[in-house]
Amino acid sequence: MFQDSGQKKIEIPPEVKAAGNEPQVFSMPEKFRGLAAKVSPPVMKPVTPIIPATPVPPPKPVLPPIPVLTKGGLVKKKGMSKMNLAILIAGLVLLVVLGGAGAYLYFVFQPVKTTTVSNTNIPTNTNKPTNQVNTPANTGSNQITNQATTPISPFPNNSQPGRDTDSDGLTDAEEILYKTSSKKPDTDSDGFLDGNEVFHGYDPNSPDPARLNDSDIVSSFEKATIYKVLYPKAWVIREGTDENVTFVVPSGETVIISLESKEAGVLLSEWFSGTNPSSEINVTESKTKRGYSALVTEDQMTVYIEAENRVIVMSYQNTVKASVDYLATFEMMINSLELVQ
Repeated sequence: MFQDSGQKKIEIPPEVKAAGNEPQVFSMPEKFRGLAAKVSPPVMKPVTPIIPATPVPPPKPVLPPIPVLTKGGLVKKKGMSKMNLAILIAGLVLLVVLGGAGAYLYFVFQPVKTTTVSNTNIPTNTNKPTNQVNTPANTGSNQITNQATTPISPFPNNSQPGRDTDSDGLTDAEEILYKTSSKKPDTDSDGFLDGNEVFHGYDPNSPDPARLNDSDIVSSFEKATIYKVLYPKAWVIREGTDENVTFVVPSGETVIISLESKEAGVLLSEWFSGTNPSSEINVTESKTKRGYSALVTEDQMTVYIEAENRVIVMSYQNTVKASVDYLATFEMMINSLELVQ
């Protein structure tokens, strides 16, 4: 009755034994009944949007460690290579070299500054001179020139100043003459240079204000009733028939004093211009320590001193030597010259 030719025949598994020809009914187990009604539709979870990843920054460069200066010198910290240390030291050396080169060029190309040194720093007192005033070398600014000429040599015959080892104004030859030290500029340690004392007529061997004419170094010479002058005792005096006097130095130099006539009221500068109309000698106006008007030649070797109606001419002659060794003594004689009334 359940057989239908139009329906597919139910296959029976081989392990199930059919019970004869009786129809068998299969039923769904109870635990599976109604399961379809209980199945809920699948729950859809919300989809989380995908956020793009933030780009990672590139790593920072690692700087070499800073060197540390210790008592032992330049020490590198951990991590500094020998090459980096060498580069650093080379850079420092280069900076030092460039700095030194710059300083050298700065000082080399600086304009040269000249400084005038005066005698105002020489210690002074009421009894001794303060500086060398009215010297033939430091005379006034009024210059008389007969003709415009090329300046002559400071000393004639290509002579040079004598050697002055201690730079005190006295040559080594004069140090022997005045019994002073050629290695000590202030022999008596009184604060005055030896040459400065001789120039002003003081004894460079005495710390007290002793005059040269009180020593045994110089003596006084008097020419009739005209003038008197100090001169070193070691020099020889030769008087001529024409009122000329020659002081002979043992080494051969001479100091000559002569007299020239001048009309009363005529200025010394006018007398010189009239006496030497074609001369090329340049002279400078000056005054001696005694206050007498004087003219000094450019080479400092000749001085013309006004003496009322006369002119006293003092000349240092150096024709036997290549050095002028007694110029300070010559100036001492000029400053000591005094008219005799």
